[in-house]
Amino acid sequence: MNNMRKIVAAVADHCEVPYSRIVAKKNERSSLDRSRRVTEARAVSIYIIRESIRASYPEIGHFFGMDHTSVMYAHKRIAANFPERCDALADRFLFPANTARCGNA
Repeated sequence: MNNMRKIVAAVADHCEVPYSRIVAKKNERSSLDRSRRVTEARAVSIYIIRESIRASYPEIGHFFGMDHTSVMYAHKRIAANFPERCDALADRFLFPANTARCGNA
C-alpha cells in the first residue's frame, strides 16, 4: 500500500491533480472527481501500479475503492497508448535503468 501511495502522489504532482481526488472512494467522488483530468490521472496511477509493483487488480481496486473490472478497463485503456507517451512518469517508475528508452538516445 505504501508503494501505491507513493506512485499516486507522484502522478498527482505530475498531473497537478490533488491526491485526494485521485484516490477518492467511488461513493465519495463528486462530479469534480470524474473530470477527464482526474480520471486520466487515476488511470495512469493504476497502470503504473500494475506494471511496476505487479499488484493484482483486486488489490488495486481495493486501494482506489473500485471494482476490479473497472481497474482492468482503466489499465487496458492506458496500456493502449502509454508507451508512446513515454513521459517522465514512465521513466521514473517503469524504466528507471533505461531513461533513454523514449527516443532520447
